[in-house]
Amino acid sequence: HDSRADLSRRAMIYSMQGLSFREYMNISLGLNLPILSLEEILNNHTEIANDLTNSIKPLAHFDTYLKTGYYPFSFEQKANYNERLKQTVLYMIEVDLVQLRNISAQHINQLKKLLYILAQSVPFKPNMVKLAEQVGVARNTLFSYLSYLEEAELLFLLHSEGTGNKLMQKPEKIFLHNPNLLHALSSVKTEIGTLREIFFLNQVSKLHKVAYSEKGDFLVNDSSIFEIGGRNKDYTQIADLPNSFLALDDIEFSIGNRIPLYLFGFLY
Repeated sequence: HDSRADLSRRAMIYSMQGLSFREYMNISLGLNLPILSLEEILNNHTEIANDLTNSIKPLAHFDTYLKTGYYPFSFEQKANYNERLKQTVLYMIEVDLVQLRNISAQHINQLKKLLYILAQSVPFKPNMVKLAEQVGVARNTLFSYLSYLEEAELLFLLHSEGTGNKLMQKPEKIFLHNPNLLHALSSVKTEIGTLREIFFLNQVSKLHKVAYSEKGDFLVNDSSIFEIGGRNKDYTQIADLPNSFLALDDIEFSIGNRIPLYLFGFLY
């Protein structure tokens, strides 16, 4: 981020997101599964899911991906993956943020405490005054810390549709950046519903605008509402909303507006 302007005339800058579910299966199974556009998924998900499940069983690999599949070093040492991920997170906070964001060493524990609090309670609907008191910082400092952690791709701050300058605006919800972080950083039992929401947000937000929705879980590209859940989730919450969809775990096939959640891992 800091070097982008200096390097713009000398080098191409690429943003390397962690592995998508598609990339994870391609590497681990030696496949060549294609990228799908969001439009293809929404319009042709029944045919796509049928074709996929004729050759592979995506759900057989989905849980492993949520636990240890996002970062490429999972293919090196699975046994201590979570410990290595924790150490990487600590390095980002203790070294990268200290050097690049002028955070004094004595305030590092506040950043760690903030991340710990959020990891135990995502998706977190923030009361910024209370959260600032818990962490022991001023409200403006809290906003800066949240921004730093999002910039480091440790958090995702979900705002409402049409939000302007987000730096000093309270997010509607706070998520960890990807499901692997929840498994590695949370000391409480990981809720499958939370993992599903983080997966959808992480995979879709790389190429599409994702915002908070009062009804449903996410608003994508200002036009489509998505409710995330398991196979028994129904339309009650979004029944009266046009262009609304259920993204469901534990289903391999789809019909109508019920789309297998794993398909959203094919967007990149």
